[in-house]
Amino acid sequence: MTTLERAADQSDVTARFRRAVETHDLEGVIEMRELMRAHFATVENLRYFTDVGDAQTRAQFYRATVDGQQVEAATRVEVNDQAQISEITIYYRPLPGLTALTATLGSHVVAARHGHRRALTARLLFAPLALVIRFGDHFATWFA
Repeated sequence: MTTLERAADQSDVTARFRRAVETHDLEGVIEMRELMRAHFATVENLRYFTDVGDAQTRAQFYRATVDGQQVEAATRVEVNDQAQISEITIYYRPLPGLTALTATLGSHVVAARHGHRRALTARLLFAPLALVIRFGDHFATWFA
């Protein structure tokens, strides 16, 4: 297989992943079932706008909302020689969106593993941070 053919196969892997995430296709992202179930329950209006890279490393970018906060993510996807995703790293911005994601996603993950009582505790612990960051971000320019 040529490098060009391999790059086409690898980009198809990330295209399938992107479609699965955008359509909440749990079976399409089966290896990360519980995390993706929580992600689908948390992240809304997700739309990818860029997918770039080479045969082994792809970068995908999307915009979405979490609990009413805008969030933007950059996802680095490593693809192995068998055209399978071997590693994913996700970076979120801005901080108000990231804290909203942490507060909401965290409680979903805890609920799946430890039940709703611990999930509520996790939500209550993270919620004040998300609230302070959300409103603090609005006042940051006032202090500058």
